[in-house]
Amino acid sequence: MNQEMRQKLIWLLGGIVLLGILLLVGNDRAGKREEPQEEQGQEAQPGEPPQAQVEPKPIPVPEFNGNIRVLLKTNQYEGIFHEAVEILDGEKTFRFQREGDTYYVNEEALGEEDFPIRLEAGESRLTVASLERACGNPALEGSLEIYGTGEGFVLVNELPLECYLKYVVPSEMPASYELEALKAQAVCARTYACMQMATYAYPDYLAHVDDSVSYQVYQNLDAADRSNQAVAETEGQVMTYEGQIIHAYYFSTSWGHTSNENVWWEGDSSQTPYLLEKNVNSSGESLDLSTEEAFEAFLDAADDTCYDSGIRWYRWQTYIDVDTLSEHLNAELMTRYKANPEAILNIRAGKFVSAPVTSVGTIEEITVLERGAGGVLQKIQVKGSRRTVQIMTEYNIRALLNVNGETIHLGDGSESKGGALLPSGYFAIHPEYEDEKLLGFTIKGGGLGHGVGMSQNGANQMAREGKSFEEILKFFYTGVDLTGVSALY
Repeated sequence: MNQEMRQKLIWLLGGIVLLGILLLVGNDRAGKREEPQEEQGQEAQPGEPPQAQVEPKPIPVPEFNGNIRVLLKTNQYEGIFHEAVEILDGEKTFRFQREGDTYYVNEEALGEEDFPIRLEAGESRLTVASLERACGNPALEGSLEIYGTGEGFVLVNELPLECYLKYVVPSEMPASYELEALKAQAVCARTYACMQMATYAYPDYLAHVDDSVSYQVYQNLDAADRSNQAVAETEGQVMTYEGQIIHAYYFSTSWGHTSNENVWWEGDSSQTPYLLEKNVNSSGESLDLSTEEAFEAFLDAADDTCYDSGIRWYRWQTYIDVDTLSEHLNAELMTRYKANPEAILNIRAGKFVSAPVTSVGTIEEITVLERGAGGVLQKIQVKGSRRTVQIMTEYNIRALLNVNGETIHLGDGSESKGGALLPSGYFAIHPEYEDEKLLGFTIKGGGLGHGVGMSQNGANQMAREGKSFEEILKFFYTGVDLTGVSALY
C-alpha cells in the first residue's frame, strides 16, 4: 500500500470515529431533552431552551343558582370593551378610567389584582351613566362587576333570572301588547335564558349572555307594570320537550308560514321536532312552498285568516337598481365568507367551492336554487360580470342582497328604510329590464325576522282572539310541556 493510499485510509477511519462520537452525543442529548415545543406548527430550532407547554384555560361549568350573568356591550352594541365607565350608586359616583397600563377609579390608581370590582345595588339601582340605551342610562338591579383589561373595561351584571326577565320582556315585546301574549313572551324568554345558562358565552368573565340581539335584548327599555305582571304570573315556567328544555326561538312577524331550524347553517330540524313549519292561522297545517310557483301564489294570496295579516310587515316590496345592489353585495362578500365560508361558494377549476371572493362585478342575473321549509330562501346563485357565486342560508342571502337606505313599501301603505338585512328570507326577486338592459330588481316578500318558532305579532293577535298563553305556546312549539324550572335543576 503506497503512502498516499495509507493516508486516505487513515482519514476515512478518523471520519468514521468522529461521526460515531457525534451520533452518540446527539442521541444522549435527545434522550434527556423535554418534549419538542411547537409554535404555530413549526418545529423548535436546535439549541433553543425547552418551553413549558401552555395548557388551554379550562372553562368552568355553570351551576344554576337562580342568577344570570349578563355582559353589557358598549353604545350601539358595537363591542364589549368600554373606554371609560361612570356608575351612579345613590349619591356616590364611580368613574373608571385607563391611562396606558394604569387603571383609576375616582383618580385612585388600581392594579390588575384589584379587579374585578363588584358593586352591589342597594335601595337604588346602579345607573351606568356612561352607557346609552333607548331607555336612557340603564339602571341595574343585582350587582355589577367591572373588569380591567388591556383593551378597556368589561361590565357584567349579575341578577336573579326573574328580575332579568322584567327588563327583557318589554325590550323584546311592547308592554302595550295583550297580557296573554306578554305571558307567552315571558315563558319564551325564560326558556331561552335557561338554555343559555348551561354555558358561558364569555367564559373569561363568566357571563352567560350579553344584552344585545345576539341573545335577548336586555335593559333597552325599562320595566313596565304590564310586562312585570306577565313575568310574575308565569314565574319559573319554561317549555320542555320529552323532559328537556327547548330552543325557544321567536321573531317579530310571519309572512303567513313559519320554518324550521334548517334555516341556519348548523341547524338540524331532526334535533328540534317541536319547531315545525306551519301555516300561521287556525289550521296550523304545513304547506309545501318549496317551488317558485307555490311560493308566489301564497305570497300573492295574502291570506287574511293569518294571525299576522293585520301587521304592516306581513307584506312588503322594494326596488333597487343593479349598480347599487352590486355595490352592497360586493361590500359584504368577504365579511360573510369569513363568518360562514362553507356557505359562500364560487367557481374554481370548473366547480363551485368554498374560496375567498371579493367581488362579482356587476350583477347580471340572480337565480333561486332552493327554498326551504315554509318557503324560506336557502340557496341562490348570483352571476356577475366577473364571477358567479352561490349563497346559502337565509341570513347570508338577506345580508348580501340588502337594500340599505332604499325605500321599502309596507302592506298598510306606509314606508320604511331598508337596513343591513332584508326584512326576511321569504321573498321573490324579479329583474327589471328596459330595451333588454337590466336596470334593477323588484323584491317582493313578507314577514320580519327569521321565521322560526313564535311570531310575536301572531301571538298578540291570538291573545286578542281569546287564546291563553299556554295555547299560544303550544301552537308555535309543537308537543311541548310547561315545566317548573326548579324541576330541571
